[in-house]
Amino acid sequence: MMNTHKMQAYASELATALAAVHAASLITARVQAALVPTTDAIAKVDKSPVTVADFAAQAVVSYYLAQSPDTRATSFKVVVAIREGMLHVPAAGAVQPNEWLDLIDRASSARNPPACRQAGFLRHQQFAVCLALLEDNQVKVGVLGCPNLSSNNTDKSSQTAVGTTGTMFWAVKGQGAWQMDLSHAPDEYLQHSTRISTTSPTGVASPIMLESYESSHSNHELSSSIAAHLNITSAPMRMDSQCKYAQVARGQGHLYLRILRDVEYKERIWDHAAGSLIVTEAGGKVTDLVGEELKFKPSGALDENVGIVATGGGSEWHDKVLEAVRLDQGVAPYLQVAKRVAAARTSKM
Repeated sequence: MMNTHKMQAYASELATALAAVHAASLITARVQAALVPTTDAIAKVDKSPVTVADFAAQAVVSYYLAQSPDTRATSFKVVVAIREGMLHVPAAGAVQPNEWLDLIDRASSARNPPACRQAGFLRHQQFAVCLALLEDNQVKVGVLGCPNLSSNNTDKSSQTAVGTTGTMFWAVKGQGAWQMDLSHAPDEYLQHSTRISTTSPTGVASPIMLESYESSHSNHELSSSIAAHLNITSAPMRMDSQCKYAQVARGQGHLYLRILRDVEYKERIWDHAAGSLIVTEAGGKVTDLVGEELKFKPSGALDENVGIVATGGGSEWHDKVLEAVRLDQGVAPYLQVAKRVAAARTSKM
């Protein structure tokens, strides 16, 4: 428990983010429990589904950010998952229906894009409400709300049944990574948060690899080939959203590998900002397929990176994973793209 000291840097921003993600997580869980799969779903540009609950969560987050006395909170990149139930948001009872619509419009702008991955939401499985504060292209604060992910660190199941209390994960750069049961109020995080850390696969019979549930979000065959190079014999843990980062951060997975089938695909910062900070602060490492640090830029795209490798247990394991990636023939097209990106970056210097 973190009841022996008080966070200093970014304390105000963290408090705002925790309150926003906590409220949005409760709403999304309530909507998911009553939602008929695929009802009210629409397609997003990146082909992942969006539900009406998407907009509810965005409106809630916008509400909390607007109430923040710290102007830096407006720099948060809203990455939320999920109209119904939003009048139940604590301290938001005075907001009128037309004002909620304004908040939805604001949250759905290009500056604050919708939720990252909601396929799991529609399947009544894993999804995440995510919020990250970027300054100077660096993630300073990251919060994940995972309503269907148990706070039990010994539960290594990939799909927790709907109805669990859920867990919130958070990190501030330089202050470690933490988790808290969603049953606690967000302003009680100092009393109820537990520090989390990644684990090394050393001595483990078969490291645990995580990847996206949807095959459209991950090249499962290529991931399997890389896993073989690493002597990973256990089946991968597949789940949606940034919950995968949370699993690595608290030692319930050793490797999160993300390689899409489209070699030209550019990852979006809102799919990785919060989770990557939480893993890093938990002692892990996050890079692209060639070992480059993720470059979060105002454009919203990780256009200087190719793929994602997130590991726990220190640099030695991460380097071993990168070597396995490099040696796999199936990765060659991705490495060519990375080489081209690196050349373009060099030419701009």
